[in-house]
Amino acid sequence: MQREDIIELYQIEQYTSVDQMLGMVARKKGLLKAGGIANMEEAARAILRDFLNGKIQYFTAPPASAMIDDEED
Repeated sequence: MQREDIIELYQIEQYTSVDQMLGMVARKKGLLKAGGIANMEEAARAILRDFLNGKIQYFTAPPASAMIDDEED
């Protein structure tokens, strides 16, 4: 999943750090502590839940050298 996919999924703005992204996700989901401070831990848990529930998809292409080695055998 690319940065743009995260931005689209959570309807947040461009971010430059993980803390900034977690803060925006927390505010968007209403995960705030007393005084309106973003609850970063709860936002991280929400993102993990979304990953485990399949809302956030993950894949990685196999290394090119592994594919070449398998073909030679």
